[in-house]
Amino acid sequence: MGARLTNLQVEQIVESAQKKGQRANLNGVDLSGANLRYANLIRVDMIESNLEGANLEGANLEGTHLNGSNLQGVDLRYANLSRADLIGVNLNQGDLSGSKLIMTNLIRANLSGVKLIGTNMLDVDFISANLVGADLSFTNLMSANLFRANLSEANLSRAKLVGTDLQGLKFIKANMFRTNLIRVDLSEADLSEASLSGADLSGVSLVGANLARADLSRVSLIRANLSGAILFEANLTEADLSEANLHGANLCYANLSKAELNEADLSEADLSGADLNRVGLFRAILTNTKMPTGWQSVARSW
Repeated sequence: MGARLTNLQVEQIVESAQKKGQRANLNGVDLSGANLRYANLIRVDMIESNLEGANLEGANLEGTHLNGSNLQGVDLRYANLSRADLIGVNLNQGDLSGSKLIMTNLIRANLSGVKLIGTNMLDVDFISANLVGADLSFTNLMSANLFRANLSEANLSRAKLVGTDLQGLKFIKANMFRTNLIRVDLSEADLSEASLSGADLSGVSLVGANLARADLSRVSLIRANLSGAILFEANLTEADLSEANLHGANLCYANLSKAELNEADLSEADLSGADLNRVGLFRAILTNTKMPTGWQSVARSW
């Protein structure tokens, strides 16, 4: 990283460039620990700069280039990062709660442990971003590009992901309590040990997804496609899987107590050792289904 600048020097450089209609050049500068609350940093070039631990609360960084910069532990609460480029930045443990991220580029960014609670997002690019342990609760991610992003252990409780393409993503041990996942594509996604209690997964594609040991209690999976999915030891207590496609699914030792599987397709599925106490199986398709020993005595199929 380059020269260390004072707040006054930063202000003078930015103001001078903006008067000339140019982009201020702060590439490679050292602003670690700087207090830049509510600073005007619109359309500034700060590529590969050091802003570790800086206070940028409420700052305006619209259109700013921060590619490759160190933003570890930075305070960006309520900041404006719309149309900013943050490709490959390190935002580990940063706080962006309440910030504005409209068309922001976060490709390959390290966002592990970052706080994005209630952030205003639109068309944000998270391709290959590391979001392990990030707090995305109450956020709207409906138009975000999360291709190849890692959301393991992330907090997505009450977040909105309606219609989002989440194919093959990692949500291992993620908290997805009451997350809105209507019409999303989670095919081949890894949701092992994730908590999805109370989530709405109606009509969702979970083809080949890994839901081993996941908490799916009281989840709505009406008409969801779970063909070939792994639900080994999953908790599906009181879940609604009416008309769901579970063809060839692995439900070994799953807890389906009080679950609704009415008119569901369970053909070729394996329910060995599953708990089917008071389960609803009215008009369910059980062609070549492997059922647990004694299931007839506890099933509710009327």
